[in-house]
Amino acid sequence: MIICNHLAASIKNPIILEPMFRNIGFICVSIFFFISGWGTMYGYLKKEDYLNGFVSRKITKILIPYLIAIILYSAAEIATGSSFIECLESFAVGSPVAKYSWYIIAVFVYYIEFWIAFKQKKLNPWVVAWILHALNAFLKGKEKLYSSQITELKFREKAYGWRNQELYIKFENGRIYHAPIWVDNFYRLFTNNYILRDSCYSCKFSSMERQGDITIGDFWNIKNANETFEDKLGVSSVIINSEKGKKIFETVKNEFDIIECSLNDINQKNLNSPSPKPVHYEDFQRLIAEKGFEYCLKKYGSMKMLEKIRRALSPVKQRLKAMLRH
Repeated sequence: MIICNHLAASIKNPIILEPMFRNIGFICVSIFFFISGWGTMYGYLKKEDYLNGFVSRKITKILIPYLIAIILYSAAEIATGSSFIECLESFAVGSPVAKYSWYIIAVFVYYIEFWIAFKQKKLNPWVVAWILHALNAFLKGKEKLYSSQITELKFREKAYGWRNQELYIKFENGRIYHAPIWVDNFYRLFTNNYILRDSCYSCKFSSMERQGDITIGDFWNIKNANETFEDKLGVSSVIINSEKGKKIFETVKNEFDIIECSLNDINQKNLNSPSPKPVHYEDFQRLIAEKGFEYCLKKYGSMKMLEKIRRALSPVKQRLKAMLRH
């Protein structure tokens, strides 16, 4: 296939080769490199002594035939007027005297890099899972609203603490937008699950049967577990799911302030089930198509009167609770 591709590129007005093989060579070379990479990685993972004699085993199989080809090509080039120096210089400029043999040099480089990368240290992958509310799909809406691209985004700005977060957006035109997350209409769409990716509503990893070695997330219940450990910038929960995860955590734990808690203390909604679709989700999607994002932003993201009253009275409620405790 690759030979036919080169013929199609070299022959003028090829009636048959042109439509059939003009671009097939690129695909074949890509498949070749993919299979080479997959094969070496598969062998490394399955065979304990795979790297023993790797360089000599791999390189010699292609080096000897390649050297023979180079000698023959160089002899032909010299016989037709080229000099020996020109043949050597062809390698320096990335165009070997044996035409279209660049991929063999690429294979050499790949094998050597693979051997260097894995020779000194056994591959030991470990997995960290994150507890996520979901991924936002509508940042483009803000850019459209401000007629400028976003240059800086702090989705949970903690200048006033992690329990009083703000949405902070800086735009290319110099304008800055920031608002508490319970006030901003856009953020309210997010927290009310209207603008999540479809995969978030059926996430198979939202359960206590963890897939990773370590699970990391916000420790929202820290006040119930240990109120003195509360921090303005937030507290993270770390769940160790495997022996490998335990070993990794042991190597870094001295870099942090840590306390041991139960799973019940750490537990939260997205550790048990995916984010649910809102009751009016289908209407929201339909109205975006019919009336646009701005209409839905106001209709579904605006704070209702009862919530405004509740939030206005919240400080009074907190003071009363504090007085009763004392």
